[in-house]
Amino acid sequence: MALTKREFSYFEDELSLRAYEAAFPMVSANLFDPLIQSSLDGVNRYAVISRAGKRIGVTSVISPDVKTEYALKRLDILAPEQALLRQIQTLKAAKCDVIVVLYDAYYDFIEPMLQQGIIDLAIRKDEHYVLNENNLPPEHPNNIVLVGASDAVVIDVTLASQSDQQPTFAINTIEINTLSPQADIQLQETEYLHRLNKLMNVVLGKTATDLDMHRLIIREREAVIGNFIADVIRQYSNADIAFINSGNIRSDSLLPAGSVIRRQDIANILPYRNNVVKLQITGSILYEAMENSVSQLEYSNGRFLQISGFSVEFDSQAPAGKRVKQIFVNGMPLTKDKILTAATSDYMANGGDGYSTLDGAPRLKYDNYQQVQLSKLIADEIRKVGVIALKQLKVVWLMSTGNQRHDVP
Repeated sequence: MALTKREFSYFEDELSLRAYEAAFPMVSANLFDPLIQSSLDGVNRYAVISRAGKRIGVTSVISPDVKTEYALKRLDILAPEQALLRQIQTLKAAKCDVIVVLYDAYYDFIEPMLQQGIIDLAIRKDEHYVLNENNLPPEHPNNIVLVGASDAVVIDVTLASQSDQQPTFAINTIEINTLSPQADIQLQETEYLHRLNKLMNVVLGKTATDLDMHRLIIREREAVIGNFIADVIRQYSNADIAFINSGNIRSDSLLPAGSVIRRQDIANILPYRNNVVKLQITGSILYEAMENSVSQLEYSNGRFLQISGFSVEFDSQAPAGKRVKQIFVNGMPLTKDKILTAATSDYMANGGDGYSTLDGAPRLKYDNYQQVQLSKLIADEIRKVGVIALKQLKVVWLMSTGNQRHDVP
């Protein structure tokens, strides 16, 4: 198993535990834990698979952006190309007949490595591949990019009897959803889901408003569910303002008006173990945070903020870092030296999703202060109010000439 950013959702220690529990090796060439001067505990730099006297070496690389995006405090992520070359040398020294690299983002060194015969096969899975304009389509036939949510690839490897001849690959892309379930595994799954559903089917309330949580809604504009979550944490902590990154809101679905909301829905919408924190910040910090919020709007990035207690004017056509024009709090323009209290998640307060400007801001105690998870807070609020009946958004739509994206203040 190649590690990607999702494996860090619950941070390093949790990943180490899962790696030791797994009945298969987890591999990454470029993780480095300064505490032990090696890879993350439980994670291998590579794996060697032996079949019929032949050896297949497998390694992977992960983007250094994960350290910032997931607010990793201890783990370092080494430069992918250099780390990968070191592991390839090790695999070649181990007499591997085939070297396979699994990777998570566009790297300009993958194609040359294939063309020069440094590696034999490269595989990438990226469901949001088309959203990044920096991606270049693979040219080498052994550079495989899977973009469908249920896509998988089955590869038959044929090795020649003579060592100087190149291996050949028969590549077959399939959809996992079309495969028949294995009976004994399906039985285990059914039994597990039966127990889980007893807990997760508890009704909390219902919604009188459409709750649209599709990725391109949540990550590009003001959303009803985002307003609700931000309003709740602001009220809970008695803060001046509140904000939450859209990447924290999942589900990628629509709950139509009139739908019942169950505990399972909250687990789908807010799957992470984030706690609510209250910070003391300046207007300058909020301006920096909002610049980060809209810096990757064109890529539907999860750093886009859902907010409460203030409004923002920005221009998506301006260069990143210079998009925010004005912030208003209580209808008044915000000055850079204004002191505010802000409610958010501990993930963001730790600098996650590029919010380094928040890391180090003083944390404040408040009347309800305790280690309460955001998902529990939202579930409790829905149970208390019974019905989510938010008014329709009052939105001012701005559009620059030639720009098809609507900017929402």
